[in-house]
This record gives sequence, structure tokens and C-alpha cells, in this order.
Amino acid sequence: MKKVIFLVAFLLSTSLVCGAKLLVPVRIQSTSHIFPDDFPKGQTLDQAIHNETVLEGDTIIVHGGTWSEHLNINKSITLQGGYQGLTILDGGVNGTVVHISVGNVTLNYFTVRNGIYGIHIQEINVSVSNTILTNNLIVSNGNGIVITNSGNNILINNTLRGNSYNFGVEGSELQDFIQDIGISNTINDRPIYYWVNMTGGTIPAYAGYAAVVNSTDVNVENLNIGNNFHGILLAYTNSSAIENNSLSNNVCGIYLIASEHNEIMNNNLTNTDLGLYLHNSDNNTIMCNDIAKNYAGLDLLHSNNNTLYRNNFVINTQLLTNKQSLNSFDNGREGNYWDRYVLSDRGTDVDGDGIGDTWVANDTLVSTNTTPYYGVEYHPLMEPWQVNRTFSVIRYAPDLYNFTTLSNSTVAKISVNWNRDLRIIGFNMTSGTAESINITIPRDWLDGPFEIKLNGTKLESSSFSVNQDNVSTYVFLQYTPGTYMVKIIGARVLGYRSGDINGDGIVDIYDAIILAGHFNKSD
Repeated sequence: MKKVIFLVAFLLSTSLVCGAKLLVPVRIQSTSHIFPDDFPKGQTLDQAIHNETVLEGDTIIVHGGTWSEHLNINKSITLQGGYQGLTILDGGVNGTVVHISVGNVTLNYFTVRNGIYGIHIQEINVSVSNTILTNNLIVSNGNGIVITNSGNNILINNTLRGNSYNFGVEGSELQDFIQDIGISNTINDRPIYYWVNMTGGTIPAYAGYAAVVNSTDVNVENLNIGNNFHGILLAYTNSSAIENNSLSNNVCGIYLIASEHNEIMNNNLTNTDLGLYLHNSDNNTIMCNDIAKNYAGLDLLHSNNNTLYRNNFVINTQLLTNKQSLNSFDNGREGNYWDRYVLSDRGTDVDGDGIGDTWVANDTLVSTNTTPYYGVEYHPLMEPWQVNRTFSVIRYAPDLYNFTTLSNSTVAKISVNWNRDLRIIGFNMTSGTAESINITIPRDWLDGPFEIKLNGTKLESSSFSVNQDNVSTYVFLQYTPGTYMVKIIGARVLGYRSGDINGDGIVDIYDAIILAGHFNKSD
């Protein structure tokens, strides 16, 4: 059965004869075909698409049922599923189920499953655009829907679920990323947010996919996104922020292309092929991110003047690819933490400020000042960067006391002298930016009033604050960029064991002598 539709379009053409404008009628014929009814017996749907009776602009209406197919759509046609039942295209766990290599294709009401790619819209020799996907279910594929080098496509009410990587858009030019993709499209029941030409705004936290294209001043924050081609995509987007996101099991965690002056901060990028990728993207700030358990941690391609510091690179198979890019891997004093620097390349911190000074390159001990680690890192951190640090000290075994710090600075290991004469808690601190620190001290260890010294210089009491409750003392101070030896000196040490007068951890004759000498005295 075939249904023939005749449309008449009038195209306006201009004639130079007498300056007249002529209306030239052009007749366009569109035919609807029913599959498999209107095709030779045994012909597959892919063969039907390439049948000479199917012309550009035609429609193929496909009966319900399960069709084992790999469609190569290279004609501008409409494929309509859902005719007399659910229409399933099954790739048999290999190949691409639906490959669209020409523009002006429409695909409606199909279930697409069990392919390496479910639907792949991809330019081959000519520009692919204006494809329309509506009301399709894309399930159990390696890649659900991927759009490559193809712009101006429309996606409406498509459901992606249970694909290894559900959705992604690739390209090399702005036009490749211009798409009309609304929130009616969902990934594992959460909407796709694909923003184009936006100024301001925040992507909602329940997004199943987030892309920001040709926009400025957009916030992408507090998302938990996995199993996509990209966790977050910024294309041709400036002065925006990607913060506090958890992105795992994506092909690429965060991908920036031709995007500048953005801030990427406090994100967790794990279990991806590539944690963070910058392509032709300059002048971005990348700080305080955890980039762990990826095949490749960081890839910089033709990207310059970016600043990266306080990031943790842990258990990545490849640390860094830096192609034709020149960037700063520190803020002047603090760099990044690379687990291999400490574990494999024997990095050392000679002066104890928390910043690495030497490492072993080609069996030779070298200085980070002259031979930066991995060719980029002059100030590697000795420990993973974190805002909250806890330092545990045993006073009397098995009693454990915790000193905690809250700061954006690099805090090195803490030291404690707790006898009655010294009464000191000391630690080293390095910061390349103006920062503050709050240190919590158990009161039954050391009590005030307190004085604080930075690099041996006593601070005025007005330059720091002390607050206390029944359990702890909280000391807060601010400082300019620098490297500091901090000493917090208390007025008295509390919590001695009964009878241990001299605080040596043993009750013996020496304690008795001290006690006798102070008998009937106030001290």
C-alpha cells in the first residue's frame, strides 16, 4: 500500500528580462511506504531505505515488531515507527543501529537497542543538519545518542536509559554544537539541559546531562552526572563556573572547547577515559578538583594561560597530555598533588613547608626549581589538598587527640610540645593567595590565654580571634600569601595523669620529689 501526496511549492526567481520577477511552480512528490508490506519479500529495513522506489522526502512507516537491523540512512527521509505495535530496532550487540549521514532526516517512535551506538548522527563529506528525533526510546547500547559534526538538530521527548554512555555532542566549530534539545528528553528519568545562547542562570541540580553553548555567566553546580559522553560540556562559553559537581563513569568528565575565563572548582572527576579536557580554551582557572581513577587525568590541547593549582591527581593511568599549550600549574607558591610524585618519583620536602623540593628523574635527584615535575610542576604538594585536615597525636597511649584545621592553604604536618614549660602547637603553612585558617585545639590538652607567632614574630591580639566551648578552643587568623611557621602558645597544659607531675608519662620517685618540694604551696 502506498499513499501519494502532491505538494506544490512556488519558488521565487528573478529574471533579468525587462526586470520582471517570475513565479516558477515546482511540484514536489512525497510518497509514504509501509514496511515490509510495500517491499520485496525478505528485504530488510536497511535495504528498503536504499530501494530505488524510496526517494528524498519520502516516509517509511514501519510495522510493530522486533527488527534486527543496522540502518545507514543516507537519504533525507522520515522513518515512522509504532505502526500497529511497538517497533524495536535491535543491533545484536554490535555496530551502529541507526547511522544518519545526511540532513533532514526524521526518526519517530522507535525503540533502539543493543548497538555499539544506538543513534549516531555524523557528518560524512557533507554537512549533516536538521535531523529530528522524537519519541524514541534508546536503551542498552554502548553509546545512546551521539551527534558528531552536525548542527541544528531537534530532539523532542526521547528517553535514554541504561546505555553505557547515554548522550554526547562532538564537534570542532560553533555550528556543530548549536542544537535544539529541550528538557522533554531524559537520561535515566532526569532531563537533558542543553543551553544555547544564554546569559546568566544556573543549571538545575537534577540534570541528567549538562551542556552550555555560546553563552556567558552560567553556573553549572551541584550536579551528579554519570554515564554520558561528557559529564559537563562548555562550548564557546565564557565567564561561567563549574563547581561542586560529582562526575563519574563518563567518557570525559569535563570538556571545554573554545571557552575562556571560566572557573572550574571543587569537582570530583572519576572513572572516566579522560578526566578534564581543554581544547582551544584559554585563561581558565582550575583549582581544588579531585581527578582520580581515570585513564587520563588531564589533556590540554592548544590551550594557554590557564591556571591550575590545589588539584589532586590520584591513580590516573596517564597523568597529563600537554600539546602546544603553555599554562601555570601553581598560584606562585602552591601547585598540585600528583600521587606519583611522592610514591613513584621519590619527591621530598626538604624544608617541611608541604611543598615538594626535589624528585628523581632518570635516576638523578633534581630540584623542582630547575626541573619541574612532569615538565610543568614547580611546586608539587606533598599531600592531597583538602580544606579540612585532621592531625592525630597520642599523648598517653592509647588516648588519641585530634587537632583540626580549616583552610584553603597547604598545611604541613603539625608538631606538639605539650610539657608545662613549652606549651606549643606548631605547624608549617604555605599559601599563594590571601587566606585564613581556623585551628581547633582540645582544651584538655592546652588552654589559654594564647599568643601566636608567625615566623617567630608575635602577633597582636587584635590580629587573631579565640573562641572556646567546654571541649575545644578555636583559633582564627588571616594572612597574606607566604610561607609561615605558626606557633600557638598556651598558658597552661591540662589533663596530666594523676601522679605524673613532670609529665614524662611515668609516675616515679621524681614526681614524689617535685610534689614534696611544693607541699602546702598553691602551685
